[in-house]
Amino acid sequence: MRFEKPETKQAAAKSFWGLYLACLIGMGSHVLLDYTNSYGIRPFWPFASSWHSLDLVFIIDPWILALFLFALGFTYLFRLVNQEVGAHPTSFQSGAMVCLMLIPSYWTVKAFSHRSALRDLESQSYISGHPVSFGAFPLFLNPFGWHGVVETSRAFHMRFAGWSPLPQTRTSGRTRSLYKPEQMDILQAASKGNQAKAFLSFARYPLFQILPTPNGYEVEARDLRFEFAGRIRKAFRYRAELDNHLNILSERFRF
Repeated sequence: MRFEKPETKQAAAKSFWGLYLACLIGMGSHVLLDYTNSYGIRPFWPFASSWHSLDLVFIIDPWILALFLFALGFTYLFRLVNQEVGAHPTSFQSGAMVCLMLIPSYWTVKAFSHRSALRDLESQSYISGHPVSFGAFPLFLNPFGWHGVVETSRAFHMRFAGWSPLPQTRTSGRTRSLYKPEQMDILQAASKGNQAKAFLSFARYPLFQILPTPNGYEVEARDLRFEFAGRIRKAFRYRAELDNHLNILSERFRF
């Protein structure tokens, strides 16, 4: 019969719980980072399919990556200097601690800028009526600039909010207006498709466009939250073909 020493069992248990805690921190930080961007998370799925997000940072934020490189790069530089002078090498834990302090500070600054952008969007007047919903979404390179989307009962309005070093970007009054279609029967028929339901469950500002075809209608929808990215990648779009009796012939949601 084989017996293990108590010290070995204690070391194994300590190692297990340490790895378990590291896994929990890794999973939690991943969810937290997803929560801060515009995509969001579904924390209560499958019991509830609603999405939640803070809309603070871009999906791949270059400034967060720069903070990581800054903290870890300086730690590596200090290690080289200490080795040259014969001192004890600096631990990489110091760089990790710097990151843990800088990133929440970055989120805090972004939160104040985001709140200011929302106030700016709410205070504007729009030709299609009073805003019923509005959002400000982060841009890729400008940490203090926001892609604003304002919804009224008849239209969507997109405008820049926040601060930008480019004068042409921050010029007031540059609002792009997109009106909602009025053919509600066609929209209701297209919205019954499975792909349409998947799109609408994720989209926060869905804009539909209806084009007549020889055999019926072509319906296309896009989430204006990603309009700046959609111009390049043509992503987050739903498209369906309907016959003259409003039956769905085909549909596709490109994510």
